[in-house]
Amino acid sequence: MRRVLPVLILMAAAAGAQAQVYPFKLRLADKHVDVAADGSSVTTMHTEVELLDGAPVDQLSRQTVPYFETVQDAQITAAYTLKPDGRKLAVDLRRIATERLPPPAGVDSSGLEQKVIDFPGVQAGDTLVYDVVSHTKPTLQGGYMYGDVISPSLGRDDTQLTITAPASLPLRFDTHGVTVVETASPGRNTYSLHYSVKSPVSDADQFVARSDRESRYTFSSYQTYDDLAAAYAKLVEPKIAVTAKIRALADAITAGVADRREQAEKIHLWVATHLVYLAVELGAGWYVPRDAEAVLASGKGDCKDHAVLFMALLKAKGIDANYVLIDAGNGFTLSSAPDLSQFNHVIVWLPEFRTYVDPTAHTSPFGVLPFTEYGKPVLHIADAAGALHRTPVLSGSTIANVTAATIDELGGLSVISGVKATGPVAAALRLLGEKMRARGAEDYLTGGLMMLRLTRTDGTFSIPATADLPPEYQLSATFTTAPEPRFLSGAAIPRPDNVTTIPPAEAAFVGAIADARYANADPVACYGGEATDDFSLQFPAGSKLASLPQDAAIKTANIEYTSHWTFSGHAVRVHREYRARFDGPLCSGQARLDAMDALSRIRDDYRQEIKLRPITP
Repeated sequence: MRRVLPVLILMAAAAGAQAQVYPFKLRLADKHVDVAADGSSVTTMHTEVELLDGAPVDQLSRQTVPYFETVQDAQITAAYTLKPDGRKLAVDLRRIATERLPPPAGVDSSGLEQKVIDFPGVQAGDTLVYDVVSHTKPTLQGGYMYGDVISPSLGRDDTQLTITAPASLPLRFDTHGVTVVETASPGRNTYSLHYSVKSPVSDADQFVARSDRESRYTFSSYQTYDDLAAAYAKLVEPKIAVTAKIRALADAITAGVADRREQAEKIHLWVATHLVYLAVELGAGWYVPRDAEAVLASGKGDCKDHAVLFMALLKAKGIDANYVLIDAGNGFTLSSAPDLSQFNHVIVWLPEFRTYVDPTAHTSPFGVLPFTEYGKPVLHIADAAGALHRTPVLSGSTIANVTAATIDELGGLSVISGVKATGPVAAALRLLGEKMRARGAEDYLTGGLMMLRLTRTDGTFSIPATADLPPEYQLSATFTTAPEPRFLSGAAIPRPDNVTTIPPAEAAFVGAIADARYANADPVACYGGEATDDFSLQFPAGSKLASLPQDAAIKTANIEYTSHWTFSGHAVRVHREYRARFDGPLCSGQARLDAMDALSRIRDDYRQEIKLRPITP
């Protein structure tokens, strides 16, 4: 469990984006952790933060030290403003306030409190000095875990960490970029490290999590992930009890269904569409789910709660399932020292069907995960086959774009256009359909056409219901636009289906490798899949095609793409095919460069223009 340190609040207060270089530096951070045999700990932290030129003094002079009161406390034992000439302006400790914070959006209750330190007479060049003592309960009874990633964006003159633990609780550690010195004394082991960041840099252009690429360290009393999974199972398994209400609901959901996989699909659909996603509490609640029946009674819960209710309902039907921890963000590796804080989400493994299910993904069909959950290391709880596994690499998404457009003799467009998708793209498309309903499908269409400098005169989207979650989902639109005579006299005709289809070379289909923000990131996410795109434009008899766009054929070790244009009578057509296969969830090195180049050329092909000219006698 990564503890909240006071300096992290400084970092959040001083910079809107975590990746920016911070306008202060840590002159000294000296942390001592004394671990007890039950995994609880007492931490003493001395911090000296120097405010650099341009630092937001008014903002940083009021510091907060947060903690979760259900698992931690915090006491400020000393605090003062240190002037460059050595003068100390003391903080009156009696005036340090304790505030209970309201829960963040989407959280029922937080248990989050903070100590508030108002430093006197602060100016740029001053140093804020304070000491904090905190007591922390064990994440899992009898075990200890702690780790951190060293931000390259925060300057540090000297940071020291010392952990002492009973010899009966030996700590395994894993480091990258730092060195741990281990010493033994009668009954105790001591682990020490120190490091500095002399030249902070921004890492805004990187994709993978800092824990995958920056200096870091992790300490754990669990020697293997199987040990960690076994300890965590003691908290989770009692929550999956099959009560009379759970059994009755499982029977009602699966009434008339004999096939076991279909029963599991029905249960998944019910949980995904009936529970409201809401984190119930922070503090210990970040890793401890509620009882399945309590989740059912409340009708809401976070990923842990969705998982235990889903599993309890499956259990009532005799279907085995495993609770699974995963990083649903940009983390793709795990420390060799087992640590729960590397995971931020819960999904479920159904061994009978060899499939993973995310019960919180309410637009994903059974067995389809969101994009960010493919190709990830995962921790199975109470799995006889072992704790460490990996979700499959994404390869099965498909999209099929079809558009038929007609331009009349005044330059107005009549368009029928749509996209059909499977896999995670279908789930994303369903979510888009929900947003369209909330915003108004006509408003969404009007706004999209305005971006193409087209004016909608009629039409709207057809948005199918999402409740049944079939493997395939389709969005389509029928619309007309106002006359644009310029389109009949040589002006490029914009692709009206840009509002209604998903081009295969965009980030929505292939991942961050097509996102301009990560043009310099290595490695970067790349998703496999297949796509077809058929577009036709019928034009009036008084017009002719200025020129037929060129065909394209692009091939790399991972990507194949073709486009073929045809022209007959008063119609021009193009058929495109795209196929991508990747061995893993990330692209790096030459494979990344080759894929980026191919995707860029595919986008250029999509930008080929259709122009008409009048037929002169």
